[in-house]
Amino acid sequence: MKIQSAKVIVTCPGRNFVTLKIVTDQGLYGIGDATLNGRELAVVSYLNDHVIPCLIGRDARRIEDTWQYLYRGAYWRRGPVTMSAIAAVDTALWDIKAKMAGMPLYQLLGGYRDKIEAYASTVTYSSTKEFLDVADQCLARGFRVIKLHAWGDARKDAALCQALRKHVGPDIALMYDGSAGFDPYESLYLGRALEEGSALPDLVVIDGGRGQLNVGVQALQVVPADPQFLGPRRGETANHGAKALRPVRAQAVHEPRHDGVC
Repeated sequence: MKIQSAKVIVTCPGRNFVTLKIVTDQGLYGIGDATLNGRELAVVSYLNDHVIPCLIGRDARRIEDTWQYLYRGAYWRRGPVTMSAIAAVDTALWDIKAKMAGMPLYQLLGGYRDKIEAYASTVTYSSTKEFLDVADQCLARGFRVIKLHAWGDARKDAALCQALRKHVGPDIALMYDGSAGFDPYESLYLGRALEEGSALPDLVVIDGGRGQLNVGVQALQVVPADPQFLGPRRGETANHGAKALRPVRAQAVHEPRHDGVC
């Protein structure tokens, strides 16, 4: 079974979602996601110019061989653009193999569940009211977990989380994605504000600009060095903030590898 063609599909107004479709000479096809937030079109170019020409004629069943070929065959390895492209190929080929076997991919890989819990993930809206309205829509659809993408302002985001927690109540799980590059003082302020407002989400994701860290909420215990210290704004200084965080039980959630199915 040879790969006959491959096509990159870019879609969605306002944001580029990138999908790779691989078609075999026997008519089976598979799809894989190649979206890289903020650099989507770089992956599109990488796929079209460097990956797809190498795929034509290869055996679609030799998934690991293709992965190693794409990974090791390039002089420059790894990196988010390269790995997003390889991940799309890997996923699409596994999709094809599952169709060959006549079963869903999760079963082919040994899965046994017939359902999993899903969460609703917001985009960034312009007002708190919009977030609350969307939360109501999510709950009406049966979601019990909501992931929040806010504005990247520690004070505004803290107020939004507190408003959302008050709005949905204590039984709905909340996640907060703070991928805005907060510095340590802003992160401290946000953590304390959420804790003091009883709005602490079940998972907090903060990108400090040097690699993402996903931390379970019990992984850091806030220990104020100064009862009045709530953390400075960006650009301000505070020499007494360094001792304000003390690690306790390690519950770090490692970011998954972006290299496909396996």
